[in-house]
Amino acid sequence: MSTNPCSVDECDKPRYAHGFCKLHWERVRRTGTTEARSVTGKYVAVVVNGKSEWEHRVIAARVLGHPLPTQAQVHHVDDDGRNNAHGNLVICEDVAYHKELHRRRKVLRAGGNPRTDCLCSQCGPCNRSEFNVRLTGRGAGSPVSYCRSCQKERKDAWEQSRRQH
Repeated sequence: MSTNPCSVDECDKPRYAHGFCKLHWERVRRTGTTEARSVTGKYVAVVVNGKSEWEHRVIAARVLGHPLPTQAQVHHVDDDGRNNAHGNLVICEDVAYHKELHRRRKVLRAGGNPRTDCLCSQCGPCNRSEFNVRLTGRGAGSPVSYCRSCQKERKDAWEQSRRQH
């Protein structure tokens, strides 16, 4: 194996065969191109040491320098599961942190501050202190999807509709 880098742009792995690193050579051998082809419609699976792994996890592990812990998640910054450039990947310690990144992104897209706001399903970004927090059950510790004022409006409208019937 040569110490020259792979001939694919932005790939610094050593050459394995025909000018490609092992990852890109496997792609060329299977598909005829170095382009990532989605197996599931969103993520690309690759074969490493005889077992199938998600390409984004393989790339993140290579950049990190050791295998990812099993509970670790890999987040795509641009929300494109096929864009596996290492600058587009963030290693999350667990599912909870990965979900938090997606929650913050939604708040940011809605025009709020992801550090202080939550997204109300009715009125949009509101300060986190305006939300009731679930204390038990699934999603414990997470805010409900309506701020207090919208919850009150919904409750009042429900009570009014009940009185009419």
